Amino acid sequence: MHKFPIPIADDIIPERRRSKGLRTASIVLLGLVLAAPVEEGVSLCIGQWREVMGTNNEVRTPILDSVHDGLQDAHQSVWNCITPQFQRVPWSPRVVLTVAAVVVVLGIVMLKV
Repeated sequence: MHKFPIPIADDIIPERRRSKGLRTASIVLLGLVLAAPVEEGVSLCIGQWREVMGTNNEVRTPILDSVHDGLQDAHQSVWNCITPQFQRVPWSPRVVLTVAAVVVVLGIVMLKV
């Protein structure tokens, strides 16, 4: 029986070269977006070290404060939407939702293994 040669080069498609400018622009943009929160985090660390050394100072973190306030508002609005659904049930919603979350996490872990 005659065996035909395996074509190797026919399936290879040349890869498109990605632009270095796009990569550089995305890195610069990411750096600009993360610069202020990183600066505020560093100032918080420095402020805590100054308090350990005995100097009282006030650290201003407007971006981290606004992110915290936004997350707190989102949590409160979701909580206000969900809790009326569970007010008139014969069981404690905190216990049931906690047990359900644990069961879901265990199921995900068992499926992953």
